[in-house]
Amino acid sequence: MGAQHTDPGNALRMKGLKSTPARRLMLAAFSEEENRLYKPLEIYDIVRKAEPGISFSTVYRNLESLAEHGLIEKITLEGTARYKLLVESTHRHHMICLLCHKAEPLPYCPLKQMEETLKNKNSRHGFWPVEHRVEIYGYCQECRNSRPSGPANQ
Repeated sequence: MGAQHTDPGNALRMKGLKSTPARRLMLAAFSEEENRLYKPLEIYDIVRKAEPGISFSTVYRNLESLAEHGLIEKITLEGTARYKLLVESTHRHHMICLLCHKAEPLPYCPLKQMEETLKNKNSRHGFWPVEHRVEIYGYCQECRNSRPSGPANQ
């Protein structure tokens, strides 16, 4: 599990959330593959194995709550919400593979200078940004190496 989420129960309590079996199972599932993007149905299937009576709506509400509280992050890929473990509390930008859907963080913030320019009191924009997101879609090295030809190798 990521350094921030060593103990799912503790991570939940630190964020002011009740430590329920479903939430602990969800965080444990995310920690198995920190950079994997999960669809809500995939998380539901994982949790349902241990908690057969749980409903999809409960899992979905918990996903939204975990994202709101900064334990996981929600990313939209191909019009579908997907979720991944939030490993660090700072904002991140991602490179997302269109084949395997792995999300790797960019090593820096490409918008930092733009954000500082907008925040400048002398700027004609008068805009104070509070959040931004960058998602770059393409093909990871592993997928490019496994495919002999096609758009992934151009």
